[in-house]
Amino acid sequence: MKDDTRALVASLWAQLGSADRPCPPLTLEDDTDAVAALLPSVYAVDTFATATVALASCALADLARAPAVNVDRRHAAVAFRSERYLERVGQALPALWDPVAGDYRTADGWVRLHTNYPHHRAAALHALDVAEDRSAITARLATLSAEDV
Repeated sequence: MKDDTRALVASLWAQLGSADRPCPPLTLEDDTDAVAALLPSVYAVDTFATATVALASCALADLARAPAVNVDRRHAAVAFRSERYLERVGQALPALWDPVAGDYRTADGWVRLHTNYPHHRAAALHALDVAEDRSAITARLATLSAEDV
């Protein structure tokens, strides 16, 4: 798992145009069982979470000329699920998903609409030329190809 994370960090570092300067030495603190419990998935979400935190930390260390970077995989996992650990005093958190967000069948497959931000929802509804009504969206998408959507 650590090697996958290191490989991903190295690949992303190079893609960002930093291949001529190596990422500062990277230490990964690991508790695989704890991370797996925090980020349960069939995908390597824990590797991705750790790599993105490590990449940002490497960039900051490079700018600050810090000698090394240390990333605790558990902390990266918590950061990726931070919305579950926050609460406003006296207020309930909003729903995790917008009522329009979700998977929809198209004429030839499926698409997923991400509409959790108001401007994303407005853009999707405008592009589809439908009202903010899940049944209207479902009917409209069923007439379009996934690629057209």
